[in-house]
Amino acid sequence: MSESLTITQRRFGIDLTFVFGPTQLDYTYSDPSSERRFSVPYEAINVLQPGGFVDKRNRYPGRFVVGIMLAYIAMAAIGSQLNISSGVIVFAFIAARAGLYYFAHLNGWWATSYTVLPLTPPPPASGNLPVKVIDDKDGPRILAELKARWRDRIRARYGAVNLSNPPQDERNRFAWLREHGVITEEEYDAAIREIDAADFKAIPDLSNLN
Repeated sequence: MSESLTITQRRFGIDLTFVFGPTQLDYTYSDPSSERRFSVPYEAINVLQPGGFVDKRNRYPGRFVVGIMLAYIAMAAIGSQLNISSGVIVFAFIAARAGLYYFAHLNGWWATSYTVLPLTPPPPASGNLPVKVIDDKDGPRILAELKARWRDRIRARYGAVNLSNPPQDERNRFAWLREHGVITEEEYDAAIREIDAADFKAIPDLSNLN
């Protein structure tokens, strides 16, 4: 899986960009106050033990205040045309908007749910920030892509039998690879046969000692 792919997620002022390269992910996390970019090899992304996180902070207070100011100007103009006190109109509008704002906050309308993937080890540029994936319509696609590329990298690095290692260590390694879907059952059986054959040859022939 060598082709590049870019997916961007946006929600309430948060922008996440995933650039899938051949061997690593280029990740960007951006919010209204900061931005962080870093690259991480797929094998360093812990796709096997994802966590969850819900951010209930509303990142639109500035826009809310701007909305109030624009509403004040509009209502003042309307009030002057209708001979209604602009102060009364604006007060009612602000009270209603503030009530809606508070109600939305309490009910989590602005909450953002994430799947969190720890990094081991975290790259220096990450500032210990994990890879976050917003739980929206693109979330499952991003997670599936990360898992597929993680499997490809693990397979490329650890999918060949190394006869210089202790045989039981190799058996355990290939059992782990099979358990986590990195190799197939047939590939596991072939690796075990190769390990067992080499292990058998390593047993000294003691038949001529009698």
